[in-house]
Amino acid sequence: MAIVINKSSNKVYEPASEGLHEAEIVSVKELQLQTQFGVKDTIQIIWITLDQRGTDGKYLSICQRFGKSLHEKSELRRFLTSCGLRNLETLDLETLVNAKAQVVVSHSYGKDGRVFVNVSTVIPGSFRLATKQSSAQPSDEEVF
Repeated sequence: MAIVINKSSNKVYEPASEGLHEAEIVSVKELQLQTQFGVKDTIQIIWITLDQRGTDGKYLSICQRFGKSLHEKSELRRFLTSCGLRNLETLDLETLVNAKAQVVVSHSYGKDGRVFVNVSTVIPGSFRLATKQSSAQPSDEEVF
């Protein structure tokens, strides 16, 4: 049986506004993406904006993807270092879930006009790892 999808059937997400936001990491997943060079191990981090909700009342989400590497020149390591984390020889990325920070959100635009929302900066000193389950932890219905 064929599974048919077309461009017009893709869900359109409401983008978080550009600028400073209070945000929380709600998910960290390990993905394998197929590229022209083969399969690439990837880490996906999903943030929600705690200070902005969409027109439907749900938290707005921001997705970041990184290559799965802690090499000193990797984007994931740069991101973790900007969060104030040190001693990055090994790290359980699930410890990032429920962490909160002030982040600067920026937009970039695809060739077809789609808006891509990016976390361009984590404000130094604002990153806080959760010590217990977050009280603001949204349900799946609130986020997606």
